[in-house]
Amino acid sequence: MQIAKNLSLTLFNVLLLYVLLALLSHPDNSYFVGHKEYRFGKGNASDTVRAEILHQLVQFQDGYTKRDTSILHTFVSNLVSADSILILGTMPREIRITSNQATQLIEDDWRSWGDCRFLMENANISASGATAWFTTIGTVRMDGIGLLLPLRLSGVMVKESETWKFQQMQFQFDLDLSWLLLVEALLLIWLIINITLLIVHTFRAIRKRMVLVNS
Repeated sequence: MQIAKNLSLTLFNVLLLYVLLALLSHPDNSYFVGHKEYRFGKGNASDTVRAEILHQLVQFQDGYTKRDTSILHTFVSNLVSADSILILGTMPREIRITSNQATQLIEDDWRSWGDCRFLMENANISASGATAWFTTIGTVRMDGIGLLLPLRLSGVMVKESETWKFQQMQFQFDLDLSWLLLVEALLLIWLIINITLLIVHTFRAIRKRMVLVNS
């Protein structure tokens, strides 16, 4: 009986580990490791506009690669618009709407988040007049634990004094949450089984004690 119980627990743990690894795997890994196609299409930006925006995207990546906080304010000034800012981080409450808040978010990323790598050259870039929008994929290797997580990065850029700057940005973990729902379902089933077994064993213990008392 004990062997069967230990075996079932082991199999359940293996299943949960498999689901966790599937959850954290990069859904676009083939594009990220050298694939030359555009994951979301190339977009409608002209070659000139695309080159200008790519320059800024590369500068953004360079900042997130070096993570040199001594140039933080110059980095923000050169790349982030001072008007109508909206930056959405990966966490529910990471919503930044001012230049100071944007600076603080980037500083927190550089100091404690991780090594971000984005596929900038293959970004989808579209534009209309002085407004452009982009989407790309990437990864972040979390500081301290080395966990590699897939990301999406998207945003809106505006042209200010002949320079394209980020006005809206969204960082998003690119995870298949359907696996998470499966884990929740498995844990719920496991909880129901254990509660049922607890009730059964409790009634058996009470019944056994009553028999001993009556005898």
